[in-house]
Parts: sequence; C-alpha cells; structure tokens
Amino acid sequence: MAFQAVKYVGVAYLLYMALATWRDRGALTVDEDAVPRSARRVITSGVLINILNPKLTIFFFAFLPLLRPRGSTSSPDPVSRPDAQVLRVHLVALGAPTCG
Repeated sequence: MAFQAVKYVGVAYLLYMALATWRDRGALTVDEDAVPRSARRVITSGVLINILNPKLTIFFFAFLPLLRPRGSTSSPDPVSRPDAQVLRVHLVALGAPTCG
C-alpha cells in the first residue's frame, strides 16, 4: 500500500513538472556577464552532484556487492578491489564532462 502511494506521488510530481515546463513561456536566457568558474570549482561541483544523487547511491549499494568474492567480508588490499575500481572510473567518467 505504501509503495503504491509513493508511486502515485511520484507520478503526480512528474505531471506537475511537465505541466509547469509546458506552461512556461519565458525564453531560455544565458547570462553572458557571468564570471567564469575555475576548473577546480567545476570539478568539485560535478563530484558533489554525483555523490549526493540518491539514485546513484542506491545503484552502487545494489551493484557493488556483486563484484565481491562470494563469502568474503573484507579484502586485504582495498585499493585493488573491483568495487573501488568501479567507483574511481565512475568519478572520472562523470567528472570529466564538467571540465570542458
């Protein structure tokens, strides 16, 4: 019952967002007087957005345990673990487009 309620609330929210977007008549504007941000600030912003994205966190909590050897509770070398390698590749791959 609670799951159905969450689904309907999600549908209502998406419909509200679609209607608000459709009704918006303003033109997309770009502020050309904006001060350019440094590469470090852009990368930091991109990494924080990716880390704080709840969908991404849920995905990794579900996916990364599949990369662990069956029956193991810890790995002696945390740097070479497959789950740590996946996280590093993810951070680089999603952080790189924000630089250019």
